[in-house]
Amino acid sequence: MPKRCALWTLVAALWSIFMPGGRARAEQSSQTADPLVAVDQAFLSVYEQAKLAVLKDISPILIVLGDRLVVYRHGTRSELPYPLTAYTRLKSVAHIPLALFVLFTATGENPLSQQHTEELDRFDKFIASVQTSLSDDGFPEAVGVRQRQILSASRALLANARKRGRLPQTELAAYCKRMGVLQMANVNEAAKDQLDELNQSVTAFLASLSEQERASYYVVVTGAHQARAGNLQMQYFRALLKEPGPIERRLIYAEHVFDEQEALSLLGKHVLDQRAGEAFFEDPVRLQRDVLTDAAQAYLPQLRLPR
Repeated sequence: MPKRCALWTLVAALWSIFMPGGRARAEQSSQTADPLVAVDQAFLSVYEQAKLAVLKDISPILIVLGDRLVVYRHGTRSELPYPLTAYTRLKSVAHIPLALFVLFTATGENPLSQQHTEELDRFDKFIASVQTSLSDDGFPEAVGVRQRQILSASRALLANARKRGRLPQTELAAYCKRMGVLQMANVNEAAKDQLDELNQSVTAFLASLSEQERASYYVVVTGAHQARAGNLQMQYFRALLKEPGPIERRLIYAEHVFDEQEALSLLGKHVLDQRAGEAFFEDPVRLQRDVLTDAAQAYLPQLRLPR
């Protein structure tokens, strides 16, 4: 039934273009543009409408937006709890050495300018306030000790740079090497916290679904380009949905998407392309690859490349 609904929606979209008013617009467009361009524009218009229409067929949908879990089910939007308290604090501490690396890489071996000195003072005050708040952080003792080590070493680096008016790159490299070991320990702790919280929320979510919904829900994970390979949340849902990748069926990675509506739009495109792939090629994942992939692979060995 859902596929039929989508088909009729597509037919209705086509009819809206080729009905009398739509025909007039098409004729007007053909007078001012290449007919092939007009056809492409008509296709894109229909495609956009159909892409949004197929979303009505899909329920439930789970969208992972960083530290938010958004659910669309039966036309209703809700959010799942996903606190990530420890992860968020560890991430904030981790940003301090990274900020200092960026700052001192930019200055190089040059004397610090007045602007850079003011920036260092601002960071020092920020780190001091974080040190003060650590007493109430709720971390286990070993984790708390590690945060204090990172903060103390960072303040010492800042004090040394301010005193000398510059920071040799060898000292920055030594600092980064020390921080790298501590940072990776924080990463391990943060990953554990994030996975525990994610699993708890998803377990409760799945318990509320019918058997049919559990077998058909879609997940969209949003994230940066750099995080695509090995993204923690993608790893979790790949294990849950038993989708090893890189082919994405019910689990989609929305690269460089951080907006809820963009994530939904991508899901609509994903499902519409699955249906088109099945209809044209008897392969629902065929359009997850560039349609020219196979032809390019076959022809490239025959092509005389420049040297």
